[in-house]
This record gives sequence, C-alpha cells and structure tokens, in this order.
Amino acid sequence: MRERAALLLRFVRRLARRGCGLLVLALSATATAQPAWRVPDPALIEPANLAGYYAEVLRLALRKGGSAAGEPQIEWVGGRGMVRERYRRMLAAGEIDVLWSSSTPAREAEFLPVRFNLLRGVNEHRLLLVRRADLPRFRGVRDLRDLRAFSAGAGTHWSDAQILRANGLRVVTASQHPSLFRMLALGRFDFLALGAAEIDDALQAHADLDLVIEPRLVVRYHQPIYFFVNRRQPALAERILRGLQRAARDGSLAQVFMAHATLRDAW
Repeated sequence: MRERAALLLRFVRRLARRGCGLLVLALSATATAQPAWRVPDPALIEPANLAGYYAEVLRLALRKGGSAAGEPQIEWVGGRGMVRERYRRMLAAGEIDVLWSSSTPAREAEFLPVRFNLLRGVNEHRLLLVRRADLPRFRGVRDLRDLRAFSAGAGTHWSDAQILRANGLRVVTASQHPSLFRMLALGRFDFLALGAAEIDDALQAHADLDLVIEPRLVVRYHQPIYFFVNRRQPALAERILRGLQRAARDGSLAQVFMAHATLRDAW
C-alpha cells in the first residue's frame, strides 16, 4: 500500500507539471491515505485473556502518537500454528511492521525496540507451576542456590530459558507451548516459571494434569515486554513511543491495563 501511494504521488506531480489540476486533487487523497500497519493477530500467539490487551495498546499508541485524525489502520496477519520466532523472521524481512516480545540484547540489536514496558513488570514476577506430588520437595527452597537442585521448563525461543540458564539452572525446552505442561506432568523437568498474569489460566487449561502453584516461592527477573519494529522504520518506532508516553501521562494507558481483569489481578 505504501509503495502504491508513493508511485501515485510521483505520477500526480508529473501531471501537476502538465496542468492536470483536477486529477491531481482526486489522486492526492488516495496518496495521503494512512497506511495499514501489518501486525500479528494477537489471538494467534497470546492467551485469550491477554490478546485483546496488546491489540488495544497498539491502537492507542498509534492513535496518540500520530498526527492524522481517525483510527489507525491495522492489518492482522498470521495463521494457526505459527510460532513467535516465525514472526520475528517476518519482521526482519519487512513482511510485518510491529511485533511485541520480551527483550534480549540480540533482539534489540536486530530490531528497533520501543523501550516502554507494556506489562508494567507483572510478567517479571514468576510463580512456579509444579506437580502436586512434588510440593514437599520445594518446602526446603529458600534461595536461588536451593532452586538450582530443580530443573525448569521453557519454550525453545523464550528469553526465560536464557535467563534461567545464566543463573545456573538446568532448562529443558520445547518448541510448542502446550507441550510443556504435559512434559512437566510426565517428569521431564520440575517446574514452569510463569507470569502472575498467565499462570491461573494455564492451570485451568490443564486441570487434568494435577499441577499446582507452589504457594511460597516467587522468582523475579528483569524481562521487559516491548514493541519492536524493523530498523528501516525509525519513524514508526518514534510514533509508537510518543503515543505510549502520551497515553501514560493522560491515564488512558492505565485505564486499558486495569480494564483487563487478568492484568489487574496480577498487579
């Protein structure tokens, strides 16, 4: 769409030099139309209780950060079964415009991060999902050194896996998120560290596996969730950041956050 608009604009300018003023006016409206930003469909990569939040925040940021009136145009893309790493490759290739993700040094080097923590840190407090029969084993855990006696599960491309390994824990990974819960139940590893905003829904979704939340322990680590854009689109990154900052100042971002029960309860 943006390429077509640029071609139309060049065509219009040539016509203007030839005196075709009426046609110039008609085509200029098309050439200046807002682009449709290509974004992964949150419903395909996020739990149902969080998908709407990311969509609302992106719309809010684009609206408040832009200069044009009206709702920003967003084209939701993707398909069932596509993992987040596939979307990162699409972002690198310019096939999508925006992606939200946990931040790592490698991701910040490859893409432009919009350094505004979208979940206000609630994802940085991790509760432990364990097998019910193993609860007595965890009673002796007092610190990180004690926790290193246990193995953790994580997604293959989760930044959590890197963080846990860097802190001396053994980590078992799986490429598909749902597989991790059955692997935990089968004893492939000892716990899943999940954010306070996701663990209750995960527990309900896998109620047949006899998993429970360890009631005493919280693991905390730095893991901001940012919007990322392609490095060739600095203006888009600036627009999103400007919109998020404005929304934070006027309270509209907090309203969106607290309107989602999962995030409100986690906070």
